[in-house]
Amino acid sequence: MERDISQKQPQIVVSFLCACLNAITSGSLYLFSLYGPQLGKELGYKQVQLSFVGATGNNGLYLMGPFAGWLIDKYGTRWTCLAAAICLIFGYTSMAFTFNHTFPNSSFILMAIYYAFVGVGSNCSFFSAINVTAKNFTNLRGTGLSGPIAFFGLSAFILSQLSKIFVDNDGKLDVYKFLLFMGIAFGIGNLISTIWLRVIPSRELNRIYEEEEVVEETNANEQTPLLTPASAWSCIGDPSAWLLWSSFLCLAGTGLMVINNIGTIIISLLEPKSPSSISAIKLQSFHVSLISIASCFGRILSGVASDYYKIRHETSRLVFWIIAGVLMLCSQLYTAFGLSLLGSTDKALSYLWILTVGTGYAYGAAFSLGPTITSESWGLRWFGMNWGVMSSAPAFGGLLMNLIFGFVYDFHVDEKRQCVGVDCFQAAFYVSSFISFVSILLACILLVRTR
Repeated sequence: MERDISQKQPQIVVSFLCACLNAITSGSLYLFSLYGPQLGKELGYKQVQLSFVGATGNNGLYLMGPFAGWLIDKYGTRWTCLAAAICLIFGYTSMAFTFNHTFPNSSFILMAIYYAFVGVGSNCSFFSAINVTAKNFTNLRGTGLSGPIAFFGLSAFILSQLSKIFVDNDGKLDVYKFLLFMGIAFGIGNLISTIWLRVIPSRELNRIYEEEEVVEETNANEQTPLLTPASAWSCIGDPSAWLLWSSFLCLAGTGLMVINNIGTIIISLLEPKSPSSISAIKLQSFHVSLISIASCFGRILSGVASDYYKIRHETSRLVFWIIAGVLMLCSQLYTAFGLSLLGSTDKALSYLWILTVGTGYAYGAAFSLGPTITSESWGLRWFGMNWGVMSSAPAFGGLLMNLIFGFVYDFHVDEKRQCVGVDCFQAAFYVSSFISFVSILLACILLVRTR
């Protein structure tokens, strides 16, 4: 048995590295606010149209979840990695050719479709990574999953640093070349994973499968909150699953509003100076990096801490979910009420990191805890499909909150399509504060229900 384990360790390591590579290629959606304002300006989009484009990428990422999960559970990761490569290449190259007017039709609807392909490709890539990791690290699932999940969160930071290569002498990002780079590089990364990203068979995994089959056969008609039969779509009939799904919708939707629009927020606070100057690019890159790094820490710390406290003290992972919700609420309340009290846009920019760090950490924690709770509650055999159902929640939350932000911003713009100051977006954060509170309330109800 020891010899069998030692022979499989290199395979597990290679598979884990491929999972981390996939995670990096699938996190580029969180970079949208870096080039989104420039994209919208070049193509003449209103803010609500630009927000819609950003939201469709999120929809492609999350609504594809159930199908991608089924495909992985049924046929393995090779086909999903291939689909990821095709979608990412097509999506990003089409966006690049639209930006430089190689494609004559620059409709925001077409741009949204291209970005939706990016979302679908990102979903296939990320689902392949976490599905394989969950099954290769059966004993320390939270810690194992925190690896690719952390790289998923760190992706925007890595790519924002690489984007500096594509900044021209005037301090502007060459969006065309940057989009082409992402399409080609991500396609190659996922083609590599078609070969080496795979589940390594083990006695422990077989034992878990056998136990889940026994549970399914003996308790087919019995449903206990967060302890349901391990079968395909088993979470759908569980009321606890829908509480978790709804809480996830609120928490992730709020996070996506900030992630997709932080670039617009920065330009609003810089407008009296020169929003097209190099300072705007630097600030956008800085805050995108902050969100990414905070998200990475949130994913790692919540995964490792929830493992530790669950094993040592039998603490529910939902406690850490609630902590993430409280942090999200505080960051939204600060932006809704605190920024306007600072008195100037310079001070607002100086303390904007409170929003980006708080949002990034809470958002990352939710995406670390979500897959772990799902796999422990509804089984590993059909984990892909069940997590696919759960991960559809951010699509609806993200679309709702992004459109709210877009409408609020467009309401305040002048005839030159410009808006200056905190008022441009403040009302959107009143709504996000309330939505964050609802997320905490739902999680508390679920915690009480499952004790």
